[in-house]
Amino acid sequence: MRNPSITNSKFPSRFLRMDEESVTRLVREFGSPVYVIDITGLTDRFESFQRTARQLYANSEVAISYKTNPTAALLLKLHQFSAFAEVVSKPEFDLARRLGVAECEIVFNGPAKNDGVLRDAILGGSQINCDHFDEIKRIEKIATSENLVAKVGLRLSLPTKGHFSRFGFSTDEPLDRSEAAMIARYVVDSKSLSLGGLHSQIGTNVRDLDLFRHQGACLATFAEFLKSVFGVELSWINVGGGLASIAPAVGTDDATPLELPDVGDYCKAVYGALKDYLSNCKNDPVLFFEPGRTIFGPFGATLTTVLGIRPSTHNRNAAVICDAGVTAIPLSSQFDFPVHVPS
Repeated sequence: MRNPSITNSKFPSRFLRMDEESVTRLVREFGSPVYVIDITGLTDRFESFQRTARQLYANSEVAISYKTNPTAALLLKLHQFSAFAEVVSKPEFDLARRLGVAECEIVFNGPAKNDGVLRDAILGGSQINCDHFDEIKRIEKIATSENLVAKVGLRLSLPTKGHFSRFGFSTDEPLDRSEAAMIARYVVDSKSLSLGGLHSQIGTNVRDLDLFRHQGACLATFAEFLKSVFGVELSWINVGGGLASIAPAVGTDDATPLELPDVGDYCKAVYGALKDYLSNCKNDPVLFFEPGRTIFGPFGATLTTVLGIRPSTHNRNAAVICDAGVTAIPLSSQFDFPVHVPS
């Protein structure tokens, strides 16, 4: 966090309007450090995302990323606006259920799901997206033991620059001999499995809309392949998250906060690439979005107190000693978050 004070932010944060009196009042009541949330800004951003997605494609759902901010009160607030839950672990799955989210409104991603929580997700009708074959085999075994057919989604690794290639099934050319195609054939041929959907996540803090267009095009291509080769029409397509927040990455020349990406431009980029496939489906597949950082990032702040100043031997800037370190702001080593000094 290099910038000592931000007074001309491109993003009109409400935190910039906090004066010394309001900060002192919060510290007196809650102590320091303390997390502060702009709940109005957060819910407005979520509602805008949800509304824009549904205007483009009526059967769109926004699944909020639990791992980005697992604060129960915030998640509960977003569920009041009909947010689905996107979880990646048993604790997150259990949290969603404690908050009253039905299993059928939980999107279950991530590579580490134990058999117990998988059984609950299968029986409850959660959207389960798999990214390795061992997990698919375990789901098949559970479904067989329960004498039912489990619907699964496949996480795809797309040929995209900067994509999270370590996750998911490869779609390298030729497509019919790709890992993803082989896994799809296994699922289709199984008596205890059915192919429900596709999922992908191209990265994090992404601003280049062309990457999202390419993601949508790759998903559409594979969905058409499944339809033509296996006769499978998907129940869902999940485009993940990855849309950026306002903080530039550490190492960039300018640490000034960036503009918050427009959700309309983002949704149009994704939907435009998938429109032909979705419009030709008989059952209107659900189009899932999974925003995290772009929803939570701009509307949360850590209020911390300066304890002292120490001259630096490495550069001309002084080191500021605060009562909140990297344990309170763990991503500060990756992003230059804006710093505001109330007056």
